[in-house]
Amino acid sequence: MQKVIVTIALLMLLGCSSPAPPPTIPKVDITSFSPETAVAIKKALQDVASNGNAANWTTLGLYLQAHGFSAEAIVCYRAAIDLPNTPFKVNYWLALSLAKLGQYEEAILQCGVYENYAPAFWRQGYWHIDLDNVQEAESAFNAALHIDEQAVAALVGQARMWLQRNNPNNAVEILERISQRGGNHPYLTYLLGTAYQRTGNSNEAKILLAQPCKTPPKWEDPWRLEMDSYQRGYAFSIKNAIAKLDDGNTAGAMADFRLLAKKHPQDSVVLINLANLQIQTSRLDEALETCKNSIRWNPKHVPSQLTMALALMKKGDFSLAQAYVSKAIELKPSNPQSYSLAGKIAISNRQVQIGVLHLERAVAIGSNDPRTREMLGMGYLELKDYEKAAHQFRFVLSVMPNATVSIGGYAVALFSTGNSQKATEILQNALVRYPNDAHLQRAVRSISQERNTQ
Repeated sequence: MQKVIVTIALLMLLGCSSPAPPPTIPKVDITSFSPETAVAIKKALQDVASNGNAANWTTLGLYLQAHGFSAEAIVCYRAAIDLPNTPFKVNYWLALSLAKLGQYEEAILQCGVYENYAPAFWRQGYWHIDLDNVQEAESAFNAALHIDEQAVAALVGQARMWLQRNNPNNAVEILERISQRGGNHPYLTYLLGTAYQRTGNSNEAKILLAQPCKTPPKWEDPWRLEMDSYQRGYAFSIKNAIAKLDDGNTAGAMADFRLLAKKHPQDSVVLINLANLQIQTSRLDEALETCKNSIRWNPKHVPSQLTMALALMKKGDFSLAQAYVSKAIELKPSNPQSYSLAGKIAISNRQVQIGVLHLERAVAIGSNDPRTREMLGMGYLELKDYEKAAHQFRFVLSVMPNATVSIGGYAVALFSTGNSQKATEILQNALVRYPNDAHLQRAVRSISQERNTQ
């Protein structure tokens, strides 16, 4: 009887407890949007305020996510998930927003609720690669291909996984199969060139890696396209600004990104494009301030950390630059760009041995940027490891035959390993083409000094 009384009392207490407070509607300054966007978001905010059901919260989240407000979209999607009749795709859109902010672990968990949608699995695979969880990535890509055996995104993910496992032959097999099916995006060309290079097929690799490398294409993903369909004026503006940047119209791009940064002060894509333009035009103090704003809103955004490190390096603050690049490595340990920049910072600060270690790591995990290889070669020269230096310069010259830094470095490395005749021949031929090049002149002086000490 006593147990029954206690149970009834507990039920009464629970029944009298206050209901959970409703979620707070994100504060969004609609005056910063284009008129078309402002009208759409204002209506979505009003719908949530008057009838905050799961569908209305989801619609607001989609508008905010489509316009770069990932953190605010996350609030909306979480609210929708906690309500009855949650739209089926909300967890997926939540995962995309979380990943945008670098929260890959939770993004993976949210995608895990879908059993029959291939993009939910191959996206988990890519996030696992970013976290350096290669075994989990393999399982995710296999699951995606079990649902859709033609999913190119999953096949490319497998190729990247095999490259990360240092098994380039398997990567070549996959990428050649995609190529035979008509896949010819520059990113696929870059990956295939990388795979060829690691198998020792230098002739094929040289041709493919000489082409400009692009970021991955937008893989087929209907649910992502559904979210993108909520874009309004902002999407057009940022695409237009990036197009000006690609066309070399620096002044026009700068003006567009300044305006976008005023309208969207929390958007890391806008801020980092602006910061990089400010670095290019030697406005370093402005770039640092822009990066600070981006990191304040999105502390896990790796490009923000790297751009801040680059600006600090150019200002000569190597210690603080190294701290930011170390944070970028911590956030995304599989990103070769972070190690490349860490190496450049260390070498610029005369910490050559540390710089070489970073650059070696960048190459080991997939960097085929000739400039990274060139820096590594120069580092080896400083450490008097001439055989390794010559190997790096040979790679650079196979892709960029007119790179005078590598021509000079290669000549010095050859001379230092006893091949003075070939070194002299290389330098003489290069000086005919580039008689006043500072890099070649420096190599001539270096060899002359070494001759005098012999």
